[in-house]
Amino acid sequence: MRVRGCEECERLWREYRDATFKYVKLDGQAKMAEMRCEVDNTLQTELADARIRRDIALRQSNQHEATHVSQAMAAGQNEA
Repeated sequence: MRVRGCEECERLWREYRDATFKYVKLDGQAKMAEMRCEVDNTLQTELADARIRRDIALRQSNQHEATHVSQAMAAGQNEA
């Protein structure tokens, strides 16, 4: 649950978006290299690093978004 106006949500979303873009780009390059029967260990290492960065960015974004859910639930209980 991204909250509009939350700077941290937006920052984390941008990090995830950028990490995903880099991963997809490198994955495409790796697939093209595979089709040409080329082995590029540097590319494979970069791809693995990009996958890790993407996964970390997603986890951080989800964890932050969960704080909004918790806050919303707590606010709802205080209203009751």
